[in-house]
Amino acid sequence: MIKFIVIMLSLVFLFGNMSAEVKSKQEMDNFDISSLSSKGQEAYKKLIKAKQFEDAIVGMGGTLSENVRNFSILLEEKQTDAAFKSILKNGTLPAQLYALSGIYYTDHEHFKIVIEKYKNDKREVQKLSGCLFGEEKVSQIVVSNYKNVAIIKPAQTLEDYWKSNKASYEIDIANGGYSATFRHFAKKHRKEK
Repeated sequence: MIKFIVIMLSLVFLFGNMSAEVKSKQEMDNFDISSLSSKGQEAYKKLIKAKQFEDAIVGMGGTLSENVRNFSILLEEKQTDAAFKSILKNGTLPAQLYALSGIYYTDHEHFKIVIEKYKNDKREVQKLSGCLFGEEKVSQIVVSNYKNVAIIKPAQTLEDYWKSNKASYEIDIANGGYSATFRHFAKKHRKEK
């Protein structure tokens, strides 16, 4: 009897995850850019072609990254989840990293499935961090191997994290660091304008 229950629970878990993957695939295949606002369409067209992965604040003047600005615009759209899933499927490799950062918020269960593909990805992308430009492995951006990695839950803000963690930290996509950082600095930039 116990074996039967274990088998049944395993099947429910397996097919439950499969239906989530099928739904997400259908959402990606059916994405219509016209479902976004004109500002959202412009951001989508730029972000899907991203040539490099950038930290939130870049350059000598410390300005908001154009890619992060576009990420932020898409995060505010009604069809944000479908837009990020479409970018994950159709975008450049740097664009896919931004899409993962967005899906971290829009569909965290799907995020946990699709991020697995990137955790051991040895390809390199161009990365702009502050005013430093170079190449970095996708796997390092996705899952940092540093000991002091920030773990920021989808419902948590960067400000909340700072209140409870005073030590320096590194960020990655898997633990929400990039997602929270992008959202924080984009919101701060909007307020300053």
